[in-house]
Amino acid sequence: MRRFLDNSKIFLVGGAVRDELMGREPHDFDFVVVNATPEQMLRAGFQHVGADFPVFLDKNGDEFALARTERKVGSGHKGFETDHSPDVTLKEDLVRRDFTMNAIARSWDDKIIDPFNGRADIADGIIRHVSPAFREDPLRVLRAARFAARFNFSVAPETMAFMMDMVADGDLDSLVKERVWKECQHAIMEPHPHRFIEVLDEAGALEPLFGADVASVLLDSICNLRSLGSRDASKVVRWMAIFQDWNEDVVHDFAVAAKMPSILRNQCVFAVAMSKAFRTDGREELLDALVGVMKRFRLDSSHNIDRLCIQWEYMMWMTYSEDAAHIANDVVSAVVQAGLVGFDNLSEDQQASLKGKEISDAIFVERRKLLDKLIM
Repeated sequence: MRRFLDNSKIFLVGGAVRDELMGREPHDFDFVVVNATPEQMLRAGFQHVGADFPVFLDKNGDEFALARTERKVGSGHKGFETDHSPDVTLKEDLVRRDFTMNAIARSWDDKIIDPFNGRADIADGIIRHVSPAFREDPLRVLRAARFAARFNFSVAPETMAFMMDMVADGDLDSLVKERVWKECQHAIMEPHPHRFIEVLDEAGALEPLFGADVASVLLDSICNLRSLGSRDASKVVRWMAIFQDWNEDVVHDFAVAAKMPSILRNQCVFAVAMSKAFRTDGREELLDALVGVMKRFRLDSSHNIDRLCIQWEYMMWMTYSEDAAHIANDVVSAVVQAGLVGFDNLSEDQQASLKGKEISDAIFVERRKLLDKLIM
């Protein structure tokens, strides 16, 4: 399809150019088309997919957007008026972007167009805003922190000043929770997830976004996240490692503030419960605590006992000493085996005489006996 357009009008832009310049493999290819109309794009065989402004797909699924300008006219991330007329230049399109490293284009003949010195900022490891229009989108505060987590870059002082002003003016209050969660979800899986928290803290954004208690927990989790970022830890394990030393109220507060999915929230609550049991003083207290966890989370053969336990065990291996991890392994193995104890393990008299809750209570008595034998 591209051959029906003048290639001099088409430019690769954004993250793909940035990643190429950094020697990283690009994954998302976005193109800007200058001096074209929607009618020309359709005649060239592109498929129109943009609802708010003209965006088109070619047969390979790559995205081509007409060059456009944006002007803030309302609140929220959709409160912009756009102009996509053929007169909009490439530089005018690039100036609306968030950071200089994302405001670089490459022409069809591999010429780099870098009107805002993004290459220099990449070389210096700096996240810098392109224009004062940066302030028009509060989500860019979180994006700056996420790019810091991805590249371990620092935020330019003037950009940080903008971010701090946006926080102080309450701009972050307009962010939709689902968009906050999306940024958090991406940031936690970056190579340097602790930088996400550090940058938001420097901007004063942690407490407005998540509340004072959660902000304190996130700051205290920096050491764990610094370690996990360089290791092959899953998303669930990383979130469990953040909250495991605290309490369920903090997990709940974060889940509400960031719209955390309920499944992940329950996994973090389980990490809190297991870690609390693990730290109890005395063997009897540990057994009682483990039985309590088994009852609460229905840890038996019919409820995927390994799904929660193994994730917690893996988190212990990732975040604690090897000795603690070995003990956690023994605890998990015992809990998994105890979870297999059921009605068939009761005596014939118990099976014949017990009813309802009595059966459940008797099963947990047997499970505790097995835990007692297995945990040294």
